[in-house]
Amino acid sequence: MILRVVLAALLATALVAVSLPAAERASIESTETQMRATMSHFQTAIEMLPAQTDPVSPEQSLTHHTITLRLPERTWTSARISHVIIEPTATGGVLRWQVSDGQPHALFIEGVCVETPGHPEGIEIVEPGTHRLGLTLETRTETTVVTVRRLP
Repeated sequence: MILRVVLAALLATALVAVSLPAAERASIESTETQMRATMSHFQTAIEMLPAQTDPVSPEQSLTHHTITLRLPERTWTSARISHVIIEPTATGGVLRWQVSDGQPHALFIEGVCVETPGHPEGIEIVEPGTHRLGLTLETRTETTVVTVRRLP
């Protein structure tokens, strides 16, 4: 009788040990899919802003569009996001993110200049939770730019 109980416990432990890596991979893949959709929406919002609104001067504090990013906590069904970076470049911008233990991802913003006022190297978000970002189309000397700011 004791032998059966010991064997049942060993079998249960082995089954859990075998299933944990698969559950971990599934949570990473699920979170990566969710983040790709969110970041693609963010990319489209930035690229389409010039066609949807009129630019304002930098002195005006007007947000044309608000993006809400939700970075999940690590749970059984979702992996933690290591970081999200909104990075200005000479030709536009880059949205970078990485799911913990996953591959780094990047979406390039083209056709519009991106600025992150107060953050010349870009805005980095590392803490889980809900983050609001404001997009504004602003006029500059001979050009327009989309500024991205963190909102309270």
